[in-house]
Amino acid sequence: NGEATRFCVSRRGAKVLTMPAADSSGEERSRAGERPMRTLVVDDNDVALRTICSFLKRQRQVDVVATAGDGQQALELARSLRPDLIVMDVQMPIMSGLEAASHLGSEFPAMQVVMVTMHDTPELRQAVQATGARWFVPKERLSQELPSVIHEAFEKFRDTSASR
Repeated sequence: NGEATRFCVSRRGAKVLTMPAADSSGEERSRAGERPMRTLVVDDNDVALRTICSFLKRQRQVDVVATAGDGQQALELARSLRPDLIVMDVQMPIMSGLEAASHLGSEFPAMQVVMVTMHDTPELRQAVQATGARWFVPKERLSQELPSVIHEAFEKFRDTSASR
């Protein structure tokens, strides 16, 4: 039918949206024969969530399939949707991104996780690394660092997909 279901979860509950399966650039979003990474974006700040989603939607290697407002919702969506990539804030209510990333690393070791935060300290970088998350990007540097992270994540995703 040309439509795909997208899940948007807010602090007030789940909302399911139906959107066109391809954007206006259609096939140009990914290279011939390659699908984009199905991506979950998690942040409790609505402005940050919209900003990250807006940036990711312009990346041909990414298809944002869902958003969540805390780590618990992220786990639930990751279990049901099995995204290839999760871009998640470190500090959130209910369950932190650090705790959620630890669970994700145990349950889905192939799932790639990018942690984003307003607080860039050596201790926090070490805590993120301990969760198994592959990347750490300070929010103030998203526009500078996220493009190369997405490229690297897509290369790993493509290599993993090709070996299946």
